[in-house]
Formats: sequence, C-alpha cells, structure tokens
Amino acid sequence: MGLTIHWKLKAASKAKARAGIKKYGGLAAIAIFTSQTCGEACWHAREDVCRCSCGGRNHGCLRNGSGARPERTSRISGIMYRLRAVGKHRDIYADACEINRLAGYRSVDRPHLVASPPGPAGVFCITIDGTSKSWTPEEIEQAKARGAEMWWSQYSYTWSTTDEGAPARLKTASDSQRKWQELSGWKEEDCVYLLWERVDKPTPPTEKVVNKETGLPEENQLPKSCF
Repeated sequence: MGLTIHWKLKAASKAKARAGIKKYGGLAAIAIFTSQTCGEACWHAREDVCRCSCGGRNHGCLRNGSGARPERTSRISGIMYRLRAVGKHRDIYADACEINRLAGYRSVDRPHLVASPPGPAGVFCITIDGTSKSWTPEEIEQAKARGAEMWWSQYSYTWSTTDEGAPARLKTASDSQRKWQELSGWKEEDCVYLLWERVDKPTPPTEKVVNKETGLPEENQLPKSCF
C-alpha cells in the first residue's frame, strides 16, 4: 500500500486540482508513493493522481508532447534510485562497484590496539584499549621492548550491489521493464540487468578507518575495492 500525500493544494475541487497541475508544470494534486518505476505511464498520464515513485514530480510532463523526457526512477526498499545503465551483468557490474566504492564504507568498527607475544602473563593476543586490558603508555613501550608486536585491529565493511540501501543496485529487468525504450536493443537477450544509482547518497560512518601502525585516521577514507 502506498503512502498518500495531499499537497498544499488539497484538491478542494476538480477545477482547483487541474489548476494546480497546470500551474506547477505537471505536479499531481494527489500523489500515492509506491515502488512502481516512474516511466511512460506516468509521463503521459492524463488523470490527476500519480501512483509511482516520483511522487507527482513527473506526472503528465509529456502529455502534450512538449516536455523534456525525465530520468526513470524507482523506489527499492523504500529508497529512491535513478536508472543509470542497462546491460549484461558482466558489463555493468564494474560500474556498480565503482559507484559503491566512491560512496565510502558501509560501516566501520571501532579500532583496538592488539599485542601478540611475548606480552604479559603469557597472553597470546590481547586487546589493549578495548574489551580486555587498558594499558598505560609505559606498559605499551615495555611490551614493545620485550619484542611484542602491536597493531591497530579494525573491521570495515564495503557496499555490495545486493545490500539494502547501497549506492548502486543491480536488478534483473522484469517482463514489464523489458518493454521500456531503454531496453529496446536487448530483446534477444535472455537476461538483462538494470543499474540503479541512489539519488541521495547514504550517510558515511562516523568511525574512521585508521592506520594499522599509528592508529591515526587514514587520509583516504575510500575502500580500495567493492564486490
């Protein structure tokens, strides 16, 4: 079920609703937000109600044949995306991964300083600043002097094209989507993929990726690759 939004026009009457559509260049008097892709049915619509992902923004924009063709959008898991590319999975996968890489990490865990033997009391591996023992700077230097190896351990997670909310998503084209103009050159292919790019980029994690040796934030906070 979509979320119905009554615009400030409030459609007090059919006349006012139509006047509102005309005045705002295609804005529907009533918009029912759904996950349905915004496409030809919306762009050429003549009714006063929009039932797709654009929320009325593109509704009826091509009804007179004089408007500019808008970008195709869709809501995936409640998040707005725009169509970026069409093709075989192997051909557009790298582009999707690069979009996800440039958006930064999906999440980053808090770093912990870790020591390996010969640490105190024969401990094999201990977290210094986190769950186990908080060492003083003097104890850290003493452990290093005894030959203990120390480094900052941290887990970071990149975006995948299948992650909910990812900057880029790859989805197979449905039967109805294969009728779109953008897929007109793919009629002979058994399986075609759509590359969707998120309109609003996700908020980056507050935790920074740190240098393994110094524990200080890396200058480059982008992952080397995404899969």
